[in-house]
Amino acid sequence: MKAKNTVFKKIELYGSLVTLALLLFRLIFGTGLNGLLITALVVMAIFYMGFGFFIFTGRTLRDLATPQSRRSFKPFRIASSILMGLVYSFCTIAILHGVFFYDSMNFMLAFAFFLTFLATSFTLVYHKLNPEDGPYLKQFYRRSAFLGLFCLIMWLTPVNTRLEVLFRKHPDFIEAYKDFRENPEDNQAEEALRRARSFFR
Repeated sequence: MKAKNTVFKKIELYGSLVTLALLLFRLIFGTGLNGLLITALVVMAIFYMGFGFFIFTGRTLRDLATPQSRRSFKPFRIASSILMGLVYSFCTIAILHGVFFYDSMNFMLAFAFFLTFLATSFTLVYHKLNPEDGPYLKQFYRRSAFLGLFCLIMWLTPVNTRLEVLFRKHPDFIEAYKDFRENPEDNQAEEALRRARSFFR
C-alpha cells in the first residue's frame, strides 16, 4: 500500500522546494542568502534524521498512541524508513559541506553517493523479491536519484571549478582556500581562510 500524503510529507516537499530555490540562488547570484541556505540544509538534515519513519511510512503521531495501530507496523517498513531517513540526512549534510567548502567535503560527498547507491541497490533487490511492496519502495527512488546524483556531480567537479563558480564574487576566499590547500599545516593560511570565509558567512 502506498504511503499516505501526511503533514510530514508536505513539510518535506515545501522544505525541499525552499532549499532547492536557495541552492539555485546561491549558484546564480552568489552568497547573499548564505545564512538562510545553511539553516535550510541543517533543518532538512535534522528533519530526515528525526522523522524518516513518519515521512516514508505515512504514519502519524496518533498512530503510535494505540497498541492496535502499532501492531499493524511492518518491521521492514519501520527499519527501511528510518535507515533511508538517515541516508538522506547524511546526503544533505554532505551537500552543505560541498557548497561551503568545509573540511572533508570530498570524502563526505563520495561517501554520501556510495551510501545512497548501496541503499538503492538493496531496495531494488528487495523490490524484485517483494513486488507487492513496490508502491512503498518507489518513493525512495526519486529521492535517491536526486540526492545521489547531486552529491556525485559535486564530488566529480574539480575543486577549482567549484571555487570559481560558487565563489566567483569572492576572489579573496578563492585565493585563501587555494593557499590553505597547498599549505594545510600553515596556521597563517588557516587563519586567512577563516577570515576570508567570515565576510560572507
